[in-house]
Amino acid sequence: MLFPLIFGKLTLASLIIEFSLAGLLVIIFGTLVTKYGDIIAESTGLGGTWIGITLLATITSIPEITASVSSVTIFKEPSLGIGNLYGSCAFNLVILVILDLIQGSGPFTSEVKLSHILPAAQGIFLMCLGVIGIIACMVMPAHSRVISGLVAFTIFVAFLVGTRLVYRVEMSEIADGMEEDLSERSEKIKHLYLKFALSAIMIALAGCWLSTVGEKLAKYPIKVGDETLIFGASFVGTIFVAIMTSMPEVVVSVSALRIGAIDMAVANVLGSNLFDTTIIFFMQLFYWGNGVFTNADKTLLIPAIIAIIETSILITGLIYRSRKSFLLMGFDNIVLLCFYLVGNWLFFKATVQRI
Repeated sequence: MLFPLIFGKLTLASLIIEFSLAGLLVIIFGTLVTKYGDIIAESTGLGGTWIGITLLATITSIPEITASVSSVTIFKEPSLGIGNLYGSCAFNLVILVILDLIQGSGPFTSEVKLSHILPAAQGIFLMCLGVIGIIACMVMPAHSRVISGLVAFTIFVAFLVGTRLVYRVEMSEIADGMEEDLSERSEKIKHLYLKFALSAIMIALAGCWLSTVGEKLAKYPIKVGDETLIFGASFVGTIFVAIMTSMPEVVVSVSALRIGAIDMAVANVLGSNLFDTTIIFFMQLFYWGNGVFTNADKTLLIPAIIAIIETSILITGLIYRSRKSFLLMGFDNIVLLCFYLVGNWLFFKATVQRI
């Protein structure tokens, strides 16, 4: 926290300024990874979908990693971390609405490959495992530590298996085009590794900063008219921290769309959701001696279920591939956006304390 050190006190204005500055750093360094990812995709022959799901999704999820892991290691607030993850999953899918608006020429989902259904379905499976973990710990609190460990490990294994499946599908689609000498391609991308590392470090630091400010904001009383509101860790993590830590996904996906890499943009969103859900495993590793779902707020089921519904809508749009649009958006994305907004309103009503 910078402002208390400089001015000697903590205010709502200082929290908002610090939160915005940390988010700005995330946006700046998140922008850098798009062109690198596109170059690597062309130079290695791995393909835009695979690069989006692995490389870009991993790099753009660094803020979520640092924010969520620090929520349990430093602040002992698993609700802040889990809220950040499920909130990010829900918001990431809204990025597809943004891409649809930018594209403008017909529904967005009618232009992307059907192979995206596989990572989307895997995302639903991983998020459902997390929902089961929260509910199981509510029903059997005496065994919550064991349940948390088993669910977290299952999520991690399922992620590895799912990523392998996506890799095999992607490689089968591009195998015929891999005729260029890969040794020559590798020479083209060696200089990018240092830039990737530096950008990743800066994003990680910004993620820790976001988590620190978010923890303070969760407990800060905010005067609104005659009421005083306390947002709480779940709401701050799911809405504020989640949106800020998802800024790299926004920047990367929009930039990928602008250079014509539409499948890379979608793969980045879906890959980020896969990776974000898997961060629960790392939270459990660092939350040693406790179950990450043990003290998780039950209201976190709301953003988790909303993210699952949004992904289901996406899969429906990919399969149906309607050409009709309204207000520059496909009807599937309009429904997706409505579910996100209504879900956040319900979450606000369920979590925010009034004094």
